[in-house]
Amino acid sequence: MIYALIGIPMSLLMLTALVDRTVIITSRLLKYLLTKMDNMMKSFYIHILHLTIITSIVATMVIFLPALIFYNLEREWSYPDSVYYCVISMTTIGLGDFVPGEDYSSDIQKAVYKVLVTLYMFMGLILVLANIATICQIPQINAIYRTCFKPEQSAAEQHLLEKSGEYKEPDCADNPEVCLYFMHCCRPVIDE
Repeated sequence: MIYALIGIPMSLLMLTALVDRTVIITSRLLKYLLTKMDNMMKSFYIHILHLTIITSIVATMVIFLPALIFYNLEREWSYPDSVYYCVISMTTIGLGDFVPGEDYSSDIQKAVYKVLVTLYMFMGLILVLANIATICQIPQINAIYRTCFKPEQSAAEQHLLEKSGEYKEPDCADNPEVCLYFMHCCRPVIDE
């Protein structure tokens, strides 16, 4: 009960703070790419390059290298089983069909191994969430999200916003074709 009231919110707060610190580090790479490649390609493509680099690093550090370690430590797991375990763990699905450390007979070895696996999961989750935050930093994706998933306002609320001058249409100046496409696809069709 106490863990549910205090432990879970504190864990989420710490996780959020660590992800924010990690995003600061990844943003330095983006700033470097923007300054070096700004005159060679559009900002959108630089953001995509940045996302590709970060995703490659995260996938290597969180899935492929740990899977290689699990493949060598777990006697009954193949490399695809180890990759599956890493993906399932990092996406927080955790089906429980693969449990690391069950082959160890010594309680001390088993305990140390479980602590190391828990640290891997925690650090890996931070990197995966930082990768998701990197995706959300791309302005065009933010525009799509705001256009597609913002809560609909009632006519009265929209009228009040228009009257107060606070109502603004989504800004699609950066990439109007993509924005118009997603505005068309994501908005619910209203039969008049």
